[in-house]
Amino acid sequence: MKNLSDSMREAYLQEAIEDCADECGWISENEFCVWVDYVNFDVFMDRLKKLFGNGIFDDGGFVGHMKHDCVCIDLCEALEGYDFPFEEVFPKSEYEH
Repeated sequence: MKNLSDSMREAYLQEAIEDCADECGWISENEFCVWVDYVNFDVFMDRLKKLFGNGIFDDGGFVGHMKHDCVCIDLCEALEGYDFPFEEVFPKSEYEH
């Protein structure tokens, strides 16, 4: 799946978020976070790896904030370097948290 067109990758990421995250949204000007329930965490991470490859773990990986019932991940940080158009796919006016 790493060789997907940009529009397909965008659609698959949206689908992964819809299927696995309890909520998502912009928490600041440059942080788009997803809150993934522990039950769905493995599935979500597998989908990220299929979409972007294991390179998402280069340079020490990325931060996941453990909550009592989920993990909060800033996707802008996790996918930094992939040039993903977060603001186009997830407009701040619609995804403000």
